[in-house]
Amino acid sequence: MSYARQLAHKRYNLLLISRSADKLEKVRNDLQVIQQPLNTTTKVLNIDFTINTDEVYDRIDRELQAMDIHVLINNVGMYCPDGVPRNFIDVPELNKYNQDIINVNIIACTRLTTLILPAMIHRGRGVIINLSSFGATFPYPQLAVYSATKVYVDYFSRALEAESLGTWAANHLPVYLCQRPTALLVRQSEPLAARAVLLDISFIVWFIYSTVI
Repeated sequence: MSYARQLAHKRYNLLLISRSADKLEKVRNDLQVIQQPLNTTTKVLNIDFTINTDEVYDRIDRELQAMDIHVLINNVGMYCPDGVPRNFIDVPELNKYNQDIINVNIIACTRLTTLILPAMIHRGRGVIINLSSFGATFPYPQLAVYSATKVYVDYFSRALEAESLGTWAANHLPVYLCQRPTALLVRQSEPLAARAVLLDISFIVWFIYSTVI
């Protein structure tokens, strides 16, 4: 979580999202050491992005209602079981894996953007950065579904950039990342210019925002 610490030093409030409540709390406590003298805070939200229900995204939406989102850096992602590439038919629990990776790599990216982009368009400013993968550059044997989902993120981001007047959308294709599923939302504590922060940590969503008064 080195990037979270860097942002904490820059006076950002943070909202961390992950399926692991215990780890979220540990990170929050670590960050509070940095943030307390700066009068900023870290919030946590326990979310499992493999679950695609309205209830999950309604929880996130309610959390964001009091926030003026400046930047969304969407890096929620899923790779392959145990990090071991396999032929499609050899993937353990294939049906579950297919559903989970689509929920995480495609649905989460799309639904989070749906929550954030309209307000950005209304304000005429905002930044969305989606983390795709080098796996989107061509079909990868033994990573068939993963590669296909990252193509979606790539094309989705390019289309958003063309459509979104007054906002900026970008896609990045890192070569290899490995972390546990986490999401991080960042709130800007002062009305500074919005800044996009490129991450090299997988499975993280960042929102940079100001509190709506």
